[in-house]
Amino acid sequence: MSAAAVDDAATCINHGQGHWTHMADDTPLPYSSRANGTVVSKSWQICDALYSAKPHRSPDRYATRHIWQPSGSGCTSLLPEGIPTMQDVVRRFCLRRAGSSILFVGDSTQGQLFQSFASILGANRLRRPRVTVTEDEASWAGSNAWCNPNEAETEDGRFYHQLESVCPTGDVTLRFVRNDLSVLDERHTTKGNQFSLRSFNSTAMCDWSDAARTADLIVFNRGAHYVDDESFLAGLHDTISRLATLLRGRGRTLSKAVVYRSTLAAIPNCSHQPRDPAPTALHDLIVANGAAYRWDQFEHQNQLAKRVMERQGVPFLNIYHALSFRPGGHRPGFGGKGHDCMHFCLPGPLDEMAKLLQMFWSI
Repeated sequence: MSAAAVDDAATCINHGQGHWTHMADDTPLPYSSRANGTVVSKSWQICDALYSAKPHRSPDRYATRHIWQPSGSGCTSLLPEGIPTMQDVVRRFCLRRAGSSILFVGDSTQGQLFQSFASILGANRLRRPRVTVTEDEASWAGSNAWCNPNEAETEDGRFYHQLESVCPTGDVTLRFVRNDLSVLDERHTTKGNQFSLRSFNSTAMCDWSDAARTADLIVFNRGAHYVDDESFLAGLHDTISRLATLLRGRGRTLSKAVVYRSTLAAIPNCSHQPRDPAPTALHDLIVANGAAYRWDQFEHQNQLAKRVMERQGVPFLNIYHALSFRPGGHRPGFGGKGHDCMHFCLPGPLDEMAKLLQMFWSI
């Protein structure tokens, strides 16, 4: 594919416009037929008993049975033959990226994206790698075993895992490192990232510098933890500047190796919203009821991040708009009480966002 086609596809995922279409009730959900062949961890909530051994279970919820159809500027380059099947997405991705190493960095919602991405590719085995932990990594992690790739609990999926997906032409290595603010180097931080060091448990702030040096592709996000705009931008500039320097040392560029993922939409009282909510109603709901957790600021700061990435030539994966229309796809709350309006059922709407990323990286 030409560089122009890649730029056009980047435009498509940047604006994030499109619509959802309901899939036929007899269409299997992604990876739902492999009861024991998924990397979706129990702690991150498989909804609707998809993997239950019980012969009778409740139907899949409405919000999980949809396909996202991107539209608008650049989307013909992303979808040259229209909306592909999941099998076609995997086939094209494997042809283009077999043998690659892909790094996911960010918060728990990024961990869910990692699990979705891996499960779609058929990465049905977690691999606990025995790797050499560098002095810098050991210094960062200290006594915190969560940040040591040789010690992290792979069943939980929270902080540091690595796994492989088998493509016919070569394995794809996938890794997730939990770092809620994507701080690249704890020892040298600006005002914006100092917030993370004061306020975060170290289990959510693992080092990813060495992982970034060896990865062919990186997708990262900043977790949904509000700071003022000045601090938000300072932290983002600090991370992207250090990442550019790190990649330059290996002869690589931000534009070809990195994607930044937006914060997703958190819908107040998500389980009580209409199945297909109107855009204006959702906007008003977030503005009226999202202030307590600063959910009403997510889209504003997404736009700030988008401008930073555009200046750096970094593709921006905009998932805010699409996921705002699937409030019923959120998972039950911890302990089965209420709903967790930040995280989604897997399989579910987040699979379509993983598919977008796979299609982009297939060009």
